[in-house]
Amino acid sequence: GAANAAKMAQSVGKTKMPTDEAFKILNIDAAEFTKTVPLTKQIIEEAYTKHSSNNDPAKGGSFYLQSKIFRAKEALEKSIEFKEKSEGKDNNEEKDKKDQNSETS
Repeated sequence: GAANAAKMAQSVGKTKMPTDEAFKILNIDAAEFTKTVPLTKQIIEEAYTKHSSNNDPAKGGSFYLQSKIFRAKEALEKSIEFKEKSEGKDNNEEKDKKDQNSETS
């Protein structure tokens, strides 16, 4: 099933997939997501589950396509994590600046 394919996909070479390619593979419209409507792990997981089960080798699907689907999910999740970390860092820097300014006042 999908879990087995995910494990097998992990053993395939870990190449970095561009996020624009990942959006296309999972059929997610990147233009729909902005700062006010962020892409979430739930949206990625739902698209991954749908496309992974549709391409299940046990149902006549392709292991290759299922591997690409897994890599797309992985790339978008990493993209979200990176964005969250960078935004968190920016927020902490702004807070530190405000704290320093209030101390000097």
